[in-house]
Amino acid sequence: MGVRLWAHEIIRSEGWASYLHFSHAKVAGAIFIANSNNSFCQFVLREEHRAQYLRQLIIPDIYTYEDDDEDIEYTFGALATVLQRATKLELLNIEKAEGLLVYPPSMSAAISSCATLTELKLSMVGKRAQKMLRRMHSPVTSARLEYYDEEEMLYDPLKASLRHPDPTRTLKNFSATLSRLRVISSGQHFADTFTGPQFCHVRELTIVTGKIHINLAAFMTSFPRVSRLTWHDEREQVQEDAQAEHFFNMQFTNELWPNLDSIYATVLSCYTSGLQSRVRLWRLGHVDAANKIPFQVTMGLLRPTAVQIYTTAAMLDGEDALQLFPPNDIKSLNIHVDLDIGDPTKTASVISTTLLLLQGMPLTLLALSFHHKLHHTWIPIVKPDRGDTAQLESDSDDGIGHTYGEDTNRVDPVRDCLDSMDVEAYARMLIAAIPTLKHLGFAFQGSFSQGNRTYRGWKHSPLFLQVLRSEEGDVVEIQTMTDKDGDRLFEDTFQCDIWQVQVFDAFY
Repeated sequence: MGVRLWAHEIIRSEGWASYLHFSHAKVAGAIFIANSNNSFCQFVLREEHRAQYLRQLIIPDIYTYEDDDEDIEYTFGALATVLQRATKLELLNIEKAEGLLVYPPSMSAAISSCATLTELKLSMVGKRAQKMLRRMHSPVTSARLEYYDEEEMLYDPLKASLRHPDPTRTLKNFSATLSRLRVISSGQHFADTFTGPQFCHVRELTIVTGKIHINLAAFMTSFPRVSRLTWHDEREQVQEDAQAEHFFNMQFTNELWPNLDSIYATVLSCYTSGLQSRVRLWRLGHVDAANKIPFQVTMGLLRPTAVQIYTTAAMLDGEDALQLFPPNDIKSLNIHVDLDIGDPTKTASVISTTLLLLQGMPLTLLALSFHHKLHHTWIPIVKPDRGDTAQLESDSDDGIGHTYGEDTNRVDPVRDCLDSMDVEAYARMLIAAIPTLKHLGFAFQGSFSQGNRTYRGWKHSPLFLQVLRSEEGDVVEIQTMTDKDGDRLFEDTFQCDIWQVQVFDAFY
């Protein structure tokens, strides 16, 4: 599924027949026709049965600016015929769907005729795409819809964008089969109320909204049995009316989403939407002084037992640092502390405060990492020019060069503190401070940047420990786990790579 087979490469390599005919099996990957539409269609249509072996097809934005009307009609007509003959197609991915559907009516009818699709992905969804989907009858279980973005809405000569899109109307024919949905609308608000049918089989829902407001209650009502929510919201700050919005929306979210198990969404998204369903896991991204109170309020509503959080040294340097977490039932915690945001001379104090913050929490599993940007010696590549002199591309932003290790001559109090720290001793202190702890993952992360590239590494290798305790809670033995076993345990708990800082684009 993750492999893209480029049509022009397959046709030239004479390997096409093996992909389409070997034991009448499925195509080995998704066919990406790119700019080879004509040759691809000619090959597939050469024999009546060839299209029947297509299982996955990706149709990109097909450029026609330099083509005359006759060429355009042939290009899209041939593709429509391929789709009509692809009677066993399972995945269809159309980029710039609205542009594709401008052309002959046979295209819309051909796509609508696909009756075996289980996965559907469309971008630039507008009026034509919605009309086409409402004529399709296919057992779609997974769908991805990307409505017009801001740029596409500004340049919309077809006047095809949907005002306040409603995914329940767009996908109404799949309400009995759909189990996973991703919807994207960064150009305008979703409708405040959805008028299509309920989608009672959807368990995984991903919403991407950019910086615009949405009424989450509309999604909660129309997709009532969601167990896993991912919501990418680029709003960067807590607005003045956030509290009023929170209390207003709480009137409509009470007792909705009783099956919700995990959330990957910012504090601001969860707080302003009035979300109050109890969950097991909340991956929330960034907590700072601006959203600390909304974080604490939302923690009290969601009552998660597993939390992944990103915070900073500045948040753990002060009199109220120990009040970051409200009273809670957290059993599993993945916490990243960015030591570069705060006073670098107080790193030791921040590390000590972190231990005090966690002391007494009912944790059985803890993944703790401190992050610091390393400073490396970087030697740009020297390229000879056409003359006898050499050209030093020191201003290049392409990240091409050689790194020769950390620049130890540079004054860096954070680095000095970390280098002098006894990692194993600190781990033992954590185990002693948290009497319920059974598993500990601990690491110092480092990164350095050059141009548009970021490189990550370790100040100390990650440490995974298993704590064996007596019935009374006393430590009997501390065992070192293998990296493989440790990674598996923690990734199963948090549904992600625990050492990858899980923050949202809005925080950079």
